[in-house]
Amino acid sequence: MFVSFSMPPASLRQLASQAAKAGVPLVLRGMVEESLSATARRTAQLIETAPGASVEIDPGPFRRFGITRVPAYLIAAPAPACKNACVPEDAGPVIVGDVTLYYALERLAQGASAPLAQYYLDRLRRKP
Repeated sequence: MFVSFSMPPASLRQLASQAAKAGVPLVLRGMVEESLSATARRTAQLIETAPGASVEIDPGPFRRFGITRVPAYLIAAPAPACKNACVPEDAGPVIVGDVTLYYALERLAQGASAPLAQYYLDRLRRKP
C-alpha cells in the first residue's frame, strides 16, 4: 500500500490499521520535510494508532510502478530470492484512490493476483 503523510490524517490512520491487520506494508516515497527525525516522529505516531503496522521508506517501487498518487494498492509477489526485499517488474494492476484496503483487495482478487489478494483479504476479515 503506497501512502504519504500528506494524506488526511484520519484516512492514513484508518489505512494503517487495516494494513496492520492484513499484514500489508505501508510504503512511503520519502521523508517528511527531508528530516529523519520528523519522519521517525510521524511514523511513531502512526504506529501508535495502528499497532503492528509496517512502514517502509522506499522511492524505488514508486518509480518502478509509476505511482504518482496515493493511496495506491498493488500486489506483486516477491521473487523467491528476495524474501520480501524486492518486487518484480510484472506486478498486476494498480488501484488508486481514496478507497479502503477491503475495496482494493476485493478488486485485486478478481484478477491475476487473486490468490495473494484473497490471502490478504482473508487476514483483513479475520476476527481478532
